[in-house]
Amino acid sequence: MDEKKQQKQKVFLQQWPFCRLEKQGRVYILTLTGNDDHRFNPSSIDDIVAALKTVEQYPDAGALVTTNEGRFMKEGKEVLYMSELDHGMYMPRSLMSVIKSKIVLPKTLNEVLLKARKFKALEAFDHGFVDGVYEDSEKTLEAALLEAEKLASRNWKRDSYANLRAGAFAEEIGAISALASESIALRDGLQHAQQLQIEKLEVQQDAKALDNHVNQAIWYSCLQWK
Repeated sequence: MDEKKQQKQKVFLQQWPFCRLEKQGRVYILTLTGNDDHRFNPSSIDDIVAALKTVEQYPDAGALVTTNEGRFMKEGKEVLYMSELDHGMYMPRSLMSVIKSKIVLPKTLNEVLLKARKFKALEAFDHGFVDGVYEDSEKTLEAALLEAEKLASRNWKRDSYANLRAGAFAEEIGAISALASESIALRDGLQHAQQLQIEKLEVQQDAKALDNHVNQAIWYSCLQWK
């Protein structure tokens, strides 16, 4: 097997309950596993963060491709549908910032958010918020890996790329960081409240036990005087 074919081989690195990490040459592949809709929750986010931290530990990492098992948006079906308006839901500021960074045309943003329009793949591509349209998930992943390999071959310095990316999406990163801080504060507050409840319950149990001891002592004293 020649060196080029060896670089094309996919190598398994690590598995978590919600995702899997592999590499192909200098391109690392993060796959969201399972056949569900891959909705984010604290457990899945922890796994994704763990996978990203693992990639950071490899000095040869040149690019990262994120993909998924299970559900795939095919041409002819909806590729984007923000259903919040139809279901009377709210949208976090952080998610709104991310959407606005991807859908830059005001008219298209209005169609997505304020009219709850369902965009098909080619429509999304024509409006500029989808980079490519492919016939199945396998070809989509192939195209993503090919682009990632091109980027990895540029041998850019990580800190330089991270600095430029952070500057390009400063507003979005700020909104996500603010939400994360609020979530951490809320979690800590709930944990503190739960701890207070536990302590209150323990005090109540101790008081009840003390009442029992006092009642027993009174009863015993009464017996002594009979």
